[in-house]
Amino acid sequence: MNSFEMKDLGHHELLGELDPDRTLFFCCASFEERSTKLPIALADHPWTQVSVFFNSDVDGGDANSAKILEAMGGCASVQKTSVGSPLETADRFYDVIEEAEVVGSKLVVDFSTFTHEHLLILVKCLETAGVNLEEIVWIYCRVEEYSVGERAEHKWLSRGVFDIRSVLGYSGRISPELPTALLLLVGFEAERACGVVDCLEPHFLLLGKGTSANSESEEMHLVNRHFHKLIRDSVRTMPNDRIRDFEFPCNDPATVARMVTRFAEMINGVGNLVVVPMNTKISTLGIAWAFCNFPVFQVVYAQAYIYNYKSYSKPSDRCYLMRGLFAGADSAPTSIRPSFETQRSRSETDLEKVFALA
Repeated sequence: MNSFEMKDLGHHELLGELDPDRTLFFCCASFEERSTKLPIALADHPWTQVSVFFNSDVDGGDANSAKILEAMGGCASVQKTSVGSPLETADRFYDVIEEAEVVGSKLVVDFSTFTHEHLLILVKCLETAGVNLEEIVWIYCRVEEYSVGERAEHKWLSRGVFDIRSVLGYSGRISPELPTALLLLVGFEAERACGVVDCLEPHFLLLGKGTSANSESEEMHLVNRHFHKLIRDSVRTMPNDRIRDFEFPCNDPATVARMVTRFAEMINGVGNLVVVPMNTKISTLGIAWAFCNFPVFQVVYAQAYIYNYKSYSKPSDRCYLMRGLFAGADSAPTSIRPSFETQRSRSETDLEKVFALA
């Protein structure tokens, strides 16, 4: 079993980190310039097959996919996915995994600009197809600034909420007879987050914000705290003793996985846990890792109406490389998973007692 390893590298160092026999590559071409950075940095690697996914129902991805194709040459192909159709996207992922013969091969995934939902679905498709998740190398282009040039109170990444849905493959074990705790990893999108809270009307709310030490910069940390406060202020109708704030390291998927698993273990049997990833894609991988360990909670995604196409992000010249992600995912605990027959005897009072310990 591999142990988890994470490196902070310059883009120019990335090529030297990959073994020459690791020849399959998945990436996503989005409207962000950032989506082209790592594929172009790795263009000289001896790839045998490169799959460039892009959302045909979101502007900008086609232009950046063309840049990646030009850099990669004949080994690359474009794979169309859809923000509005998770099933269509899952089918495309499964087709590519089969066509590329990923099972038993060595895969690199640049997950920088997949949507949170698509990243989670990709992990589930790879797992279901029999790919050893621990053997995948995951890479991520870091960000220098979001909503480039705007003051903290004016920064925005998306506007409006088009749909709120359970992520395909992450429905968990949800009982309508049990009270619900909502765990939300806050990012820079208060409107989407508040839309989820209003829609789900949870009995309890866990609001996570990134730690200062693990943020990309102190400025980003302060922006994250600003949006956390906006969301906190918007739920003042909820009793204060039913809201908990917590901090998490947004660039450490292993710790996020342990934290979410702990919350799930505490709440399991006395309530439903719904998790909403809205911080970094790295923390979203942590949620996927937690689900592999303990698949009783539900993951929910809020689809935005529109994105900040013009100034969504400014890419950094640094990146993360991760090996051994999902290590130990097969050793999921089973002894503390009660049946729904046992759960029916639980009440909101039971979840209150657990929540007091969170």
